[in-house]
Amino acid sequence: MSCIIDPLGNVLVEPDFTGETIQLTELDRVIARGKYDLDVVGHYARPDIFSLAVDAKPKPAVAFTLPPGLSIVADADAESKAQRGIACSD
Repeated sequence: MSCIIDPLGNVLVEPDFTGETIQLTELDRVIARGKYDLDVVGHYARPDIFSLAVDAKPKPAVAFTLPPGLSIVADADAESKAQRGIACSD
């Protein structure tokens, strides 16, 4: 499913839910004025408020995170003690 929406948010071609289709439309050159809605270098540019930071270091495709207060080290230590039959008391 896909549709075509212009830079101003107007739906030019409605979604087709019946199956695979190729959707085409003719674009009006007036649509190009949509770029003026966000002028990133004009008087709306606020480097004191907005910034863009790109971290280019490679990262894994999947990353697991633990809820606050949990630690892999603490969990591994408790599991190790349990396997050795050592009782844990907090």
